[in-house]
Amino acid sequence: MTVQTQPFTVGDFQCIAINDGDLKMGPTSIFFAGASPHELDSALKQYNLASDGLNLACSCLYINTGKEQILIDCGSGADSGHEQLGKLFAALEQADISTENITHVLLSHGHWDHVGGCSDNAGNLRFSNARFAMVQGEYDFWMNETPDSDSDTLHMTQIRLKAINPHLDFIDINEEILSGVRAIETPGHTMHHISFEISSNGETLICIMDLMDHPLQVEYPQWGAEWDIDHQKSIESREAILKLATEKDALIHGFHFPFPGLGRISQKDDKNVWVALVESEN
Repeated sequence: MTVQTQPFTVGDFQCIAINDGDLKMGPTSIFFAGASPHELDSALKQYNLASDGLNLACSCLYINTGKEQILIDCGSGADSGHEQLGKLFAALEQADISTENITHVLLSHGHWDHVGGCSDNAGNLRFSNARFAMVQGEYDFWMNETPDSDSDTLHMTQIRLKAINPHLDFIDINEEILSGVRAIETPGHTMHHISFEISSNGETLICIMDLMDHPLQVEYPQWGAEWDIDHQKSIESREAILKLATEKDALIHGFHFPFPGLGRISQKDDKNVWVALVESEN
């Protein structure tokens, strides 16, 4: 199995971006609701993007702080039914990282491609010694409501969230989750979606998760995925996170951005633009 990993540092923290696999979804317009046909056609031509769909990476993040070994989201799992996904565990093994040594798994929201790796389909935990953390409102939504979601993926999510319950801590947005790690409220994609800010020795990383699916949204934050629950809140969250990233000169990691999903915000013609780091070659 071919896996993609990209080591990098944030201050004293050792990090690895890990691609759980790629999803092809289309047409491309479903990622940019709010764009007129003319606007979207012009943007796709400018950035040489096809109109029939996008290949989305699903990049989880491993962080070793020296005290904790953290995963931010854990992919779809090995038994999601998507053969091209579920590569996280092979990548961890290749990097000589034992799942038993993961101390914390932080979850941005309840979609299956972010929580599927928490357990198998029988509810057996994949990270047996980890504490899990997510926002209570997000947990309650998926466990107690009937979200407008495919029944199979909803069932898969509920199995995972039920499995982690005895090991689950609810995130207080106003406090650090761990030293150097805090949650940022970024609602809209789901009502309790969060992003993460990682800080160490004067450097900052912002993990935007599903706040944006493609770097084009850095330039056009008013365009969002058709399946965002609240489009206006998504726009406001994107604008706020771009402002924060610019103010802090933060490195950004995008879960679905082209792997490794790492880059910074720059300015061109009074617009924000994405400046990617060199892509992984493995």
